[in-house]
Amino acid sequence: MRDDRHAAKRRTFSSCMNGIYAHWLAYRLLHLSTKKFLRYVINAIIKGCVPRFVYNYIHKRRWSNTVRK
Repeated sequence: MRDDRHAAKRRTFSSCMNGIYAHWLAYRLLHLSTKKFLRYVINAIIKGCVPRFVYNYIHKRRWSNTVRK
């Protein structure tokens, strides 16, 4: 999933879980490293569990700094 200005509206916990499941199927099909998959899972769960106002604050700061450069 992209991580741009509009990502907060699309990032629900259920969509994070669907993404994790899709990645699990791909990793299992391609016999990839479980270590990399666990890193993705932890990252997705943290992003899914962060309160919306914190997520929006981080994105506003990130995108305001990008526009100035």
